[in-house]
Amino acid sequence: EVAPHFLPGIFIQLAAAVPHLTMLEDQPTIEPLFAQMPRMEADGYMTPPAVPGHGLELSADARAEFRIG
Repeated sequence: EVAPHFLPGIFIQLAAAVPHLTMLEDQPTIEPLFAQMPRMEADGYMTPPAVPGHGLELSADARAEFRIG
């Protein structure tokens, strides 16, 4: 059984690929730092992004706050 936790935007592809997923924890601790983070839908499901890899990018606010080009 697999139960990835912490940042679902990183583990959503793994969750979609494994046959024995128990749960995918949604703990929105640092999620506000990212733009276009996959969100939990009303029915409890998440949809992986249609981009290669995890597709996560820092938000403009996070880039400015941490001074990342």
